Amino acid sequence: MSVTRRIIFGVISGWGSKAINILIGLVQIPLFYRYLSSEVLGVWFLMIGAQMVQGLFDLGFGQTLPRRIAFAKGSCDSNADQYSQGLN
Repeated sequence: MSVTRRIIFGVISGWGSKAINILIGLVQIPLFYRYLSSEVLGVWFLMIGAQMVQGLFDLGFGQTLPRRIAFAKGSCDSNADQYSQGLN
């Protein structure tokens, strides 16, 4: 598979994932209001809120760190394979 096709596949997969998450949220929230009691719904929203705050305090490390590791491993002059195996 060529690099261009991989990039296109990655972009389409990323946007598809976001679209599916939005659709699930649009279906899920009305179901929660209909079938859950107010106490359980409050606990559910509390957990979701805590997850959102945790995502804010991530400061982008969750996306940046794996990207930097992949670039280091993919570069020709890097010894990333030794570091990943613990052979300093």
